[in-house]
Amino acid sequence: MKRITAFFLAVLILAGCGKKDNGEAASLTAYEGYYQSVLETTHFSDESRYFDLELDLVHSAQGKYLYYVVIDDPQIAMYNIKALIVEDLVPFAETSKMMPTLGIFGTDVYHMIPYQNNKNASYYKGIVLSGESDGTVQQLYLVIEWTDRTRTVYNRQYFTIGLDYSKASSGGGE
Repeated sequence: MKRITAFFLAVLILAGCGKKDNGEAASLTAYEGYYQSVLETTHFSDESRYFDLELDLVHSAQGKYLYYVVIDDPQIAMYNIKALIVEDLVPFAETSKMMPTLGIFGTDVYHMIPYQNNKNASYYKGIVLSGESDGTVQQLYLVIEWTDRTRTVYNRQYFTIGLDYSKASSGGGE
């Protein structure tokens, strides 16, 4: 009887691991899909009528540059926000690091609705994607996707943001 119980317990554990791996594989597939969509896009904007987009660039004490892309002040209801930054349109196969993402990995969801802020319900006033550069990255390419209030109509916008290292503020250690 103990062998049968142990066998079923092992099957349940392995089945749970398979589901986790499938979720991770699906997230990686989605990540690559968003990445490829940025590479294939020919029209990038530098601003949106739906939200504000801002860049903060900080020079750290270790000589690296930290960039923060801030998306806030939504003008419309935005649900299930997903975002990805690609540095200098480096081809997916040639990049050696994960690019900054939001809403693609994990189970957290992000919504922005004008004048609403309730983290417990996943409603945010603004969101931030951050990354690190050694000073050689010149352009950030950003895709932001969201659904409308019915969660059936998808919207996707692409942006480009230039990095001007001469305007970087000095940051503390890290």
